[in-house]
Amino acid sequence: MKQQNKRFIIFSVLMFLLSIALLVFGMTLNQKSGDISSKVATLSNENKLSRLDNRKIYNAANQSINDFFTTFNTFDDQSSYNNRSKLVQTSSAKNVYQDKTLFKVDKYQKVKQVGLQSQFNDMDFIPNYLTKDSIAGTVVVNYSVKLDKKAKRDVQSLYNVEFSVKQNKITKLEQVGTFDISVNSDLLK
Repeated sequence: MKQQNKRFIIFSVLMFLLSIALLVFGMTLNQKSGDISSKVATLSNENKLSRLDNRKIYNAANQSINDFFTTFNTFDDQSSYNNRSKLVQTSSAKNVYQDKTLFKVDKYQKVKQVGLQSQFNDMDFIPNYLTKDSIAGTVVVNYSVKLDKKAKRDVQSLYNVEFSVKQNKITKLEQVGTFDISVNSDLLK
């Protein structure tokens, strides 16, 4: 019986020591977890932008995109058509204003031959995502084109665009499509 009591006391002491060790380990683990949580919260707060910051980024991008498309879609002769890539350098990065698919070389002077004129009307920028470094989205551009003495036609083009906050310029631009939205009332007669 004495031996059983001894074993019970030894077992109880061991269990008590094990409990204390687990308690200390749990508290240490909980403290480390709290440190990690606070670091994650700090990083999350650094990446979050206030509504005012979001609005400032959107407005800067919208202004730059508007300036770009005003220049890009407004020309009345061959010279102004050819100079568009030079004129958009303040609102776009080098890879954009040197893009040969956007600024096609008119080696046959077709703009002059057909008397092509274009006039920017307006645009809408619809953002898809925004971070502290960039904003990207879709741009719907409305402009009018005219050939010599013919009536002007309204055209709408869609673009995917990315704007760098640091550079304050369009860094990526890709045309999605163009729609001729003119109405020919003669078809209804």
